[in-house]
Amino acid sequence: SISAMTDPTNNTIYLVGIDNSNNLQYLQYSAGSWSTPAQIATNAQTPSIAVSTAAAGTHLYVVYQQAGGTYLNYAVAPALTATTASNWTIVAPWMLVSAGSNAYPHITEVNAEPLPPRLIWQDTTPNVYFNTIQLNPAPTLTSVVPGTAPYNTNQFDLTVNGTNFGASGAD
Repeated sequence: SISAMTDPTNNTIYLVGIDNSNNLQYLQYSAGSWSTPAQIATNAQTPSIAVSTAAAGTHLYVVYQQAGGTYLNYAVAPALTATTASNWTIVAPWMLVSAGSNAYPHITEVNAEPLPPRLIWQDTTPNVYFNTIQLNPAPTLTSVVPGTAPYNTNQFDLTVNGTNFGASGAD
């Protein structure tokens, strides 16, 4: 099982595949040659790769199913250093799928941040599911003012304080 993406801005091909031992491997084709395989994860099946562009740099996302398992997981790495296995961050377990399912997850091939990567998969019923890889942490509330309001108040101002609000934190 393989998945590949091309990046026409730098003439690069990003490829992920499963080897004979169910290891998730990454290869990159650039400047006329292939990189050495970088093992991203073990015990994997049905990968799908995506490119996420942002002012801070391009990232690669790979969503895959745990081999014979009930979880979808994902890995992310900066595109410039993705050929080094230790530069991949793995989120596992991430999403529960039905037992016995070959989910065949598929991730949006290209997205520009702050829009997050979206994905789709199915289970054995066969229901189809959609989800999002959240790029930013959820907001953290530090206070809500006022803390109480009378039941007979028609209108009042509510102030919510915290972190991770706004466009850069809006997934």
